[in-house]
Amino acid sequence: MAGIDPDLNRQLMATLRRCDAFASNAELRVVFVDERLSPWAYNVPEGESTAGRVQATIAFLYDKANAQGQNALVLLLQVLQDRYDPDDAYYGELGALIGKLGATSSSPSPTASSVAADPYTPYETAMQTLLARLGKAHPRYNEALIYQQRLAENLQGTRLFGDTETRRAERAEILARLNTLTMATLNTVFSELGSTATTINTGGGAYVGGNVTTGGDFVGRDKITIIGDGNVIGNHNQVAVNKPATTGQTPTTPAALPDRVRLLSLLTRHFSLDELNTLCFAVGVNYDELGGSGLTGKARELIGYCERHACMPALLNAGKTLRPELDWS
Repeated sequence: MAGIDPDLNRQLMATLRRCDAFASNAELRVVFVDERLSPWAYNVPEGESTAGRVQATIAFLYDKANAQGQNALVLLLQVLQDRYDPDDAYYGELGALIGKLGATSSSPSPTASSVAADPYTPYETAMQTLLARLGKAHPRYNEALIYQQRLAENLQGTRLFGDTETRRAERAEILARLNTLTMATLNTVFSELGSTATTINTGGGAYVGGNVTTGGDFVGRDKITIIGDGNVIGNHNQVAVNKPATTGQTPTTPAALPDRVRLLSLLTRHFSLDELNTLCFAVGVNYDELGGSGLTGKARELIGYCERHACMPALLNAGKTLRPELDWS
């Protein structure tokens, strides 16, 4: 192909044809959900075979760069490399290609700019965090991958053609299922994974001559000692967590919960009865069993139910999904 060294192109073809990301068009679209590839997520190449998809992707990305001048094909290789263990030989093969391609690329003029963050970006961040924290060995990892693909397709359609009642309802259902999965596996709500956090991945043995302080996650496979407000994830080895004493302080109520009157106003002013029914479905509440009559009565009973059953975060998350333009803080 024009613009790329024939020998390097053959190496790229031979290596990428063995990557499971090119097994199907759907698998390849999932790869482009990664934030690094977001400028090109709406034009993911397709092919009738693995070789066809690899060739089309190389041709599509080689002469493109993001706003920072990073070559798109190099970014793809980095995203693919992150899917493999550093001890895997394939990880090294991708690294070698990254070096060769980076050496031959003179950072061509960007032909696409980074996609600005929008109300849906936190969902994509949360999805990537969920997959990273579950890990490929988790029994529910494949289930999460299915939800990732469904969510990516929903958000792509929304960004390209605008939001509709059908898309909002579908998104609410996907997020409700992701929330259930996240609570069952990580004991947190899905939306909380969308916040920015620091992750330190040791990839195995690591030595730190002191304490490590982080506000995010520390991921490792050996003995870990951590001081801070983050989480510690280990592979069944010794983990010591030293947290500052709380000195008997009473836990504070999350500031993100709006007062009842304003929440009732949001629901009654911006939702129809049918949409309120969809909201109940997303939260896992039986709409028909709610007391009250009319939009105001049903909305009031829904708020009371969520307060009594500690599912207010799920209600706010579903509300943000259906009406992302509103202030739910």
